[in-house]
Amino acid sequence: FAQSALVGNGFGDNRIPQRPLYIVFLIFSHLLVGQSYDHVIFFQTLVLAVFPVLLYLFGREFFSRPLGISIALLAILRDYTSNFVSPFTGNITYSKLYLSEIPTAIFLILFLLIGIRWIKAGFPIFSGFLLGGILGCAMLIRTQVIVALPLIILFAFLHQPRKNKPLPKSMFLMLVTTAFVVAPWLWRNWNLTGQFIFDSPESQTANLALRYSRLNGVEPDISQRPAESASEYNARLNQIAKDAIASNPLRIAWGISNAFLNHG
Repeated sequence: FAQSALVGNGFGDNRIPQRPLYIVFLIFSHLLVGQSYDHVIFFQTLVLAVFPVLLYLFGREFFSRPLGISIALLAILRDYTSNFVSPFTGNITYSKLYLSEIPTAIFLILFLLIGIRWIKAGFPIFSGFLLGGILGCAMLIRTQVIVALPLIILFAFLHQPRKNKPLPKSMFLMLVTTAFVVAPWLWRNWNLTGQFIFDSPESQTANLALRYSRLNGVEPDISQRPAESASEYNARLNQIAKDAIASNPLRIAWGISNAFLNHG
């Protein structure tokens, strides 16, 4: 998709790509350093180097300076060792691949770091605005990060249950800013499909439908049918995922929990 945009074709044949903000990062990377993989990865590594820095700040804010340093060092060592084991595995994410996990983690850590300071400072309006912008940008890489929003709001209410008068205003501004950031992308996809689709159906929604169905021992048909529009395809995939959850919610919850634990 980045290469298509570089030659003036946009995202191709009116398609909805996944990770649009990461695609934009790749476009600017190629514009700055050229087409060489080594040069682009070197530039990406310089940008992703902010990740351990944010982890240090997060650890220091939450616990102490030594713990912040330890967390940052662990992240650095994890990426360093991943370079050596990558030839022997196909299921690993690190800074020398064109993948979105580390960029997403950067936005999440930044969101939590500013969120903690937002709570401690008594919910200043500007911090709420900033949190909304960060969350909106993160959603343009991975939509799943939206789960961080109810968590930070819950912590806000628990931390200052009797001093939350500024909280509704700041929270409202956060939601408005998030919506403002993602609105152009939703509008673009609505013009293409007639629905407010965030992610490409053949990637994100199809993956969820397939995973949830397989947890029930079912192998669904997730391929797009010849006469099926993008909106119809997305609706069918959503229905497959909903049916899988409804048929055995406990098994789905158990499978999702195991997946998170295994990734951790």
